Amino acid sequence: MGIYVWKHRDASEKPEDIGIVLESQIVMQDMDNVPLAAAMLFRLIYSLNLNYPAELKYTFEVLQKEVMELEGNALSKKAQVLKNRLYQ
Repeated sequence: MGIYVWKHRDASEKPEDIGIVLESQIVMQDMDNVPLAAAMLFRLIYSLNLNYPAELKYTFEVLQKEVMELEGNALSKKAQVLKNRLYQ
């Protein structure tokens, strides 16, 4: 599960392709930008009722609850520690 960005050899140019991969399959491609791809990834996770990957559980939790302000304020202990450090 993730977002891919395929760039030209000359990194100063616009990426050739931005898309979303779920379960080793490209499900969306030719997206305009990475923030749009991130928002669409969350939409796909919700609509398909998928679980976050275990190794990225806290990353997705912080993005969902702090950055996008979705699903209230109940954070896990690790996410709460990160929030406290960010706002100090």
